[in-house]
Amino acid sequence: MKLFILGAGASKAYGQSKTGVRMPIACDFFDTFDKLDISQSLWVLQGQINLYAMEKYGVDPYTYFRSGIDIEDFHSSIESDLQDAHAVGNKFKSIILQMSYNELVYLFASVINEIQNGPVSKPHLKLAQNLSKDDVIATFNWDTLIERALEEELSWSTDRGYGFSPKSIYRNGWSSSENQSSKSVQLYKLHGSTNWLTVHPSLLGDFTTLNKFVAPDDVYVYESTRTSRIHATEVDLWKDTNGYHMAIIR
Repeated sequence: MKLFILGAGASKAYGQSKTGVRMPIACDFFDTFDKLDISQSLWVLQGQINLYAMEKYGVDPYTYFRSGIDIEDFHSSIESDLQDAHAVGNKFKSIILQMSYNELVYLFASVINEIQNGPVSKPHLKLAQNLSKDDVIATFNWDTLIERALEEELSWSTDRGYGFSPKSIYRNGWSSSENQSSKSVQLYKLHGSTNWLTVHPSLLGDFTTLNKFVAPDDVYVYESTRTSRIHATEVDLWKDTNGYHMAIIR
């Protein structure tokens, strides 16, 4: 058994996106966002994260976000402030910070999904071709480039390939995950994934609602919207089936 660890560089290597843009790393997230068409969309909300930056750091948010800041540190700052507000029972501040947190997570997912729409990644295919069924991949990346390569080369499946059994999988409709007896590469996504639907931090106690009540440990996986097992983004479900579904990241 071999263990492979993938960081941001693995995703940055993907150069086949329909957008012509490569995946962001921590210090160029907004510079990457500006190159995408979604940066001009009024549906891609940024107001709450702009307000957070203004109030927290006293800066012009547009300039600040494009100054090479580490977006992961910014994410951690919001999360830490949210936890502190919740701990002292400041409900109003908690609600405002929750909005900033959710907005940033959806912005992450939107950027990643836009870029990963395209052919299966050649670098990831090359990695998959050199794997055996006993190998393990641990990745810090939220994108689904490696899943598509594993699926194409090794008939890998989301049913058991993540090391857990999803509550349900969307393959042209919701269905239960299938039991698989054959050994397969295990993929551990340490920071979550853009095709996972699950709870995010909320002020609703142990449950939050995603069209229905979802238990905190339940994970739903979006896989495909056509007979082909190629994934699609939620926001682009109606127009594009070459990418992955937008989801909430743990």
